[in-house]
Amino acid sequence: MEGRIMKKTFTYFRTLATLLFAGAMTFSCALNEEPFNEPDQPVMDGPKVYTLTITAGNAATKALNVDGNTGKLSATWGANDQIQVVKGSTSLGYLDVQNITDGGKTATFSGSLSEAVAPDDELVLWYNNKGYTAFGNQDGALDGTLNSAAEYDCAKATVTVVKVDNGLVTIEDKNTGANKADFETQTAVLKLNLTTDGTSPLNATKLTLAGSFTVSYFTVPHEIFSFTIPDATYVANGNGVLYFALPDKDDLADKVYDSTITIPGLGNVALNNYLTLDNIKDQLANTTITVTATCGGVNCTGSVSGYPFTKNNYYTATLTLTPPYYAAMNSDIGKVIATDGNIYANKDAAEDAGTSAEAMIAYVGKVEGVCKHGLAIELNDYSTSEYVAFDFSSANSYANGKSTIAGSTWRLPTDKDWQYMFWGTYYDTPSVTDISAFNSKLSTAGGKDLVNNSYWTNTSINDATAKGILHDGTYVSFNSLTKTHFWYVRACLAF
Repeated sequence: MEGRIMKKTFTYFRTLATLLFAGAMTFSCALNEEPFNEPDQPVMDGPKVYTLTITAGNAATKALNVDGNTGKLSATWGANDQIQVVKGSTSLGYLDVQNITDGGKTATFSGSLSEAVAPDDELVLWYNNKGYTAFGNQDGALDGTLNSAAEYDCAKATVTVVKVDNGLVTIEDKNTGANKADFETQTAVLKLNLTTDGTSPLNATKLTLAGSFTVSYFTVPHEIFSFTIPDATYVANGNGVLYFALPDKDDLADKVYDSTITIPGLGNVALNNYLTLDNIKDQLANTTITVTATCGGVNCTGSVSGYPFTKNNYYTATLTLTPPYYAAMNSDIGKVIATDGNIYANKDAAEDAGTSAEAMIAYVGKVEGVCKHGLAIELNDYSTSEYVAFDFSSANSYANGKSTIAGSTWRLPTDKDWQYMFWGTYYDTPSVTDISAFNSKLSTAGGKDLVNNSYWTNTSINDATAKGILHDGTYVSFNSLTKTHFWYVRACLAF
């Protein structure tokens, strides 16, 4: 499985020159995005309405509009942008954009605060603060939708109030000491290429990332994120391609530390009652992340080692995810592949499990130009209310148009496909002409024998003729069939 992660580091930071202004007015809260109880006011001279005005520059890192080729950020400040001001665990309100200049590279934000500030107060300034669980709402698009990766850019700066002088409040950046605020992106961007074999794209409708944590004597699975992917995402990105904004590994560890987990015999327990934050970080860095992609009801799985994502970085990865039936062995010949991707003993067993049998496994193995894992034969002949036999063109259209199972392809069997399936069902005594064992296994699987007649292959001889197989009840022979004549059709599932 390919799961190697590559990254490119962003070297941009958002820089905000910040000033606090106050006016002599009665205390009020000018914003109503979130209700807050009025706190006790500190004893201090000066006004009780504080207006924070920020000049914001270097917008090149403001949003995760990532160029899929270079991985670089491209953004400008927008008309609806806001910055949240937080002191401790209390939101003091939001600053609205007032003026955008220099082609969007610079903007001024302003808004009333709901609480007084004083020297030595530490303020956290957030652009687009997202809760941990919100990241699972993403739809896999890069940008252009409400739930695209570009909408999940989170950035923050931490500043300290150093002076309050007649309503003019001066701050400095906690990290740099400068009288400005340096914003840093808090998320990473991941570009995923999903495939079932390293080349064939997989369009998942759901993607889940899960790890596990060891608590006492138990190793317990823990879902990290689960994404629902609409078809429109692949129209925009290309088949098998997904983009996600993901939180920094340390931020994720903080959230996991505060979460609950189910332990056998103990039920739901808080992880922080059993593990330290450093232990969570270590386990998150080393756990096997299981990636499950659901496509057409089939769960294809793969894994990568650890959660490696750090803020302000761009990662690419090709993940090869395999459906359950790829694990078929010779002992599974004669069993059926169902629409859920699992292998069952026969048609009845599949239906008892709530799914439908699609094809009987007739050959297991890799054959260059034929199959990568094996071949399975449709359980019944193709027929309509009017016909049981079809010309060459109609036969191919039917087989190629069947609803596929993730990781496989329906087709009209080639002459080699037929031979390998006849040979495979006679695993102990190989034969490509005696198909009595082939028919016997079909019956046991819940399908129908091949009739005593000719069946199409999709192997053309020339414009007018194609190869076919002629079945006399026990043996088959390969012959030439006129493409406009009508013969029997049974599709093959190559996987």
